[in-house]
Amino acid sequence: MWFRPRRDRFAEASAVARDADSPADAWERMAARAIVPFDWVGSSARGFVEYAPDAPLDLARSSEAPPTLAACVAFASDAPGVLAAEELAREMLARLAPWTAHAPRRIVWASGDAVLPLALGASGFAWLDRDLFRACARWATVPYARHHRSDRSRARRAARQRLTSERSERWRTLLDAPFDDGVAALSRDLARTLRLWELAAREHLRLALPGTLVPGGHRTLVATPVARIASPFEPLLALYGLGYGLGPVTRDALCLTALAP
Repeated sequence: MWFRPRRDRFAEASAVARDADSPADAWERMAARAIVPFDWVGSSARGFVEYAPDAPLDLARSSEAPPTLAACVAFASDAPGVLAAEELAREMLARLAPWTAHAPRRIVWASGDAVLPLALGASGFAWLDRDLFRACARWATVPYARHHRSDRSRARRAARQRLTSERSERWRTLLDAPFDDGVAALSRDLARTLRLWELAAREHLRLALPGTLVPGGHRTLVATPVARIASPFEPLLALYGLGYGLGPVTRDALCLTALAP
């Protein structure tokens, strides 16, 4: 289901790569034959690095062409998917803006024989998970107010106690239930954050999001219902569904990943 690009032009790209003298030569030949868009050659908006599990990934040292012939084939054989993945990644970052300080426009593609570990923390999902957990925990553990002014009858007190008990039970179930879906196969942390998001949306919980600027250059915080916030999970899961992964996100570059064919 995941990390399986379509690569409809695999045969064409492979044939070009076999006749090329170098990855840069192959990349130019693929552009000349319209296998990849011509403006991909020498583009500053997109870079490429090679990924190896035992070597550090340096996004600052990317090249204008894929570093290997296999990488050239990987990207050229699914150029529409690569472009769609880039747009999805940018949309995901736009939706994560309240939780991350990074908003790079440059894409760096990493390719290799192994899947790059999912870098959710660097993209803002860790902070989103924190805010969701706090909101859901408050919802689930609101103490029973014995002297609440609405508790003038035994029936009302009993109803509030039942509500508190029911919320606590749902909270324990959410945290303890096993993960058995496709998202959990990618990342248990992602699956848990998605569960928190779904609970918060269903129960009309609110998160504090930056609002308009006020005098002094500060932004007010606005309690916004989760159900009204554009979900960052939609573009992320669509990205995975196209066959590509999410790598580190820095101030200068957003890393996307692809398995070598």
